[in-house]
Amino acid sequence: MDIFITNDLSFAAYLTMHGITLVRAQKLGKTYKFTFENGPTIDTLRFKYIGSESSKFDDSVRKIKKLLFGDTFRE
Repeated sequence: MDIFITNDLSFAAYLTMHGITLVRAQKLGKTYKFTFENGPTIDTLRFKYIGSESSKFDDSVRKIKKLLFGDTFRE
């Protein structure tokens, strides 16, 4: 079986939203490893994800988390 692996939780969620089969999900310390069945659709979805609403949402969540938990947060 041809597989595709990513450690990006947001992209993994995007792939599952588009019907890509998740074969395995692992937590490795503070990171993750998501293994999917690979196919021609993943290459197309990789480029569509960049400009998608899902990507914009995930970027906003990261920015807010950085404000709350990053070094720049002050009360």
